[in-house]
Amino acid sequence: MTLQRSELRTTGAPPLVMVVDDNAAVREAISELLSSVGIAVRDFPSAQGLLEQLEDPTTSEIADANCLILDVRMPGMGGLELQHRLRIAHINVPIIFISAYGT
Repeated sequence: MTLQRSELRTTGAPPLVMVVDDNAAVREAISELLSSVGIAVRDFPSAQGLLEQLEDPTTSEIADANCLILDVRMPGMGGLELQHRLRIAHINVPIIFISAYGT
């Protein structure tokens, strides 16, 4: 199933952003900022955590996401590899990449 932008979150519910970052302070800061303007946030400490949700047949939360915020470098799987896996699964959600590294 390929999700197109026009199909995402049209229920009148607040926008949903999913944040994936191994740094708890970064996740918390982004979550608080987005929540302060009425955006619903679901955060994950790892890319694997988000992928596990995809395998759960009882949830479709990723299909409802308006945007993902992914850390480029994380232990195990980074944001770029997560993006690749999401594309393979035909999940087309806009992604913002962040990094603490200048290079």
